[in-house]
Amino acid sequence: MNFLKTMNLLPMLALFALVLTFGQKAQAQVLQPVEWGFESVAQEDGTYQLLFTATMDKGWYVYSQDIEDGGPIPTEFAFEGEDDFKLVGEIEEKGELVENFDEMFDMNIKKYPNEVVFVATVKAEDLKEIKGYLTFMTCDNMRCLPPEDVDFSFTLD
Repeated sequence: MNFLKTMNLLPMLALFALVLTFGQKAQAQVLQPVEWGFESVAQEDGTYQLLFTATMDKGWYVYSQDIEDGGPIPTEFAFEGEDDFKLVGEIEEKGELVENFDEMFDMNIKKYPNEVVFVATVKAEDLKEIKGYLTFMTCDNMRCLPPEDVDFSFTLD
């Protein structure tokens, strides 16, 4: 008789284990509120504009390159083979800049909601590709995600 009770209980235990497994997977999903896009645009003067476009989910921000120590990680760019091309000027930021006091970091912060385009102008002789990575940090009004490195590659035509 105990054997029959155990056999009826097994399907229920299996169903419980299945529900528990799917529940844990749903909680373990990684937040990715920022999507990056990369495009190179040839200019008439022989330079190229490298466009790094960050699109954020509503309520999330990406930080400027110009952040003081003690705050969030600023957006930074690292290029491979910098001897093969020249960065012309500073990397520009284009977007709706929000500059205000941030209670989470207890300091004034420069950040971008919705979308920001970082524009690097380069001069490259006989170079067909520029690679590297960028580092950025994103926060909403309640939490921050750890800094993340994103690889990039631009084809110069």
